[in-house]
Amino acid sequence: MQFRVGGKAFATLGWPEAGWAVVKLSARDQARILAEQDAASPEPGRQRRSGVTLLWLEDLEEAALADILAAAWKQAYSGERAPRRGGRPRKEAAAAPSRS
Repeated sequence: MQFRVGGKAFATLGWPEAGWAVVKLSARDQARILAEQDAASPEPGRQRRSGVTLLWLEDLEEAALADILAAAWKQAYSGERAPRRGGRPRKEAAAAPSRS
């Protein structure tokens, strides 16, 4: 089950298998969560700065999980757009011409 806000996924339950979840955090939040929680780890195969974090749900207290989900939601909802692959900037919507 995937959770989204503003078209962006911020959490997925049951991945990579039952009992786990994955969240997308800012680099700052990921560093904080990794330091505080033994049940959290960066996703293997990704660079730590990607923010993708695995959570072993059985070992997380409810308050800690709520904090992590709020941080992931905030990151997705912030409206910040990730750079495109290949390093090219996204094309922004062209402004409508004004009629004078």
